[in-house]
Formats: sequence, C-alpha cells, structure tokens
Amino acid sequence: MRLRFAPSPTGALHIGSVRTTLYNYFFARQRDGALILRVEDTDQDRLVAGAIDSIYEGLHWLGITWTEGPQEGGPHAPYIQSQRLPLYQKHAQELVDKGAAYYCCCSSGSPPSVRSRRPVTSSPDTTGTAGTSHRRRPRRARRPSHT
Repeated sequence: MRLRFAPSPTGALHIGSVRTTLYNYFFARQRDGALILRVEDTDQDRLVAGAIDSIYEGLHWLGITWTEGPQEGGPHAPYIQSQRLPLYQKHAQELVDKGAAYYCCCSSGSPPSVRSRRPVTSSPDTTGTAGTSHRRRPRRARRPSHT
C-alpha cells in the first residue's frame, strides 16, 4: 500500500495538510505501507522561496517520516511534479496519436466560458495542451415554441 502527501510549496505547512498527512502516515504504518512525499510545484506563479524547506521542517518536527520523496529518492522518481512533465507529455502524445485525446485549441488566458465555445479542431495548437476537458457535444436545434 502506497499513500502520499503532496504539498504545494506556496507557503507554510497548513494545519489541514498536517491532519491529512497524519492520517496517511499512521494508516501506512499500520498496514506496513509506504508514505510518499511528492511536491506539487506546477503552479510556478505561486511558489514561495523556502516553502518546501519549511514543510520538511514542520513534518520532521512532528516526527513524520516518509519512505520516498525528493530528497530520499525511490523507484518512482522524480518526486517533484514539474520534473515529471516530460513523462506526462510523452504519455499525452501517445493518447493523441491513438485518437484517445486531442489538442485543446484554447489559450491558457481565455476565460472558461470562452474556451468552452470554441470549436474542437484536430490540428495542434502550440498554446494549448492535449486533453479532453473542452470537448463538447453538438448542440441540438431548438424546437419552435408554440405559444
């Protein structure tokens, strides 16, 4: 059994994160499992310098240890999300090549309401990402009202 704690280094260790980590830590220990630390640093705009060190210190102060993580390593490295991007891109491209996913034609700056109205195209858009979240069914024609 593998359980994880995935903090986002956007500030100090939060009490809600501590609660979740304690649950996972004790559950993993009870079942001879592993607790994994994976840093969720994908929101680069909100990263706070020193936040991951603060999180490490807080967890160590609580006596929480983990089996795998950025500093400890392990069989499923890397444990920092931004370092896994090439792996995700490879698998996303495989899905596109198989026809199981498509390139999103939305720009990251578009509001969700605008993105959902754009037509789905089969051509890659360098500003978009591969995914399936914006695919829409064709709209049905409205029936004329009989009033």
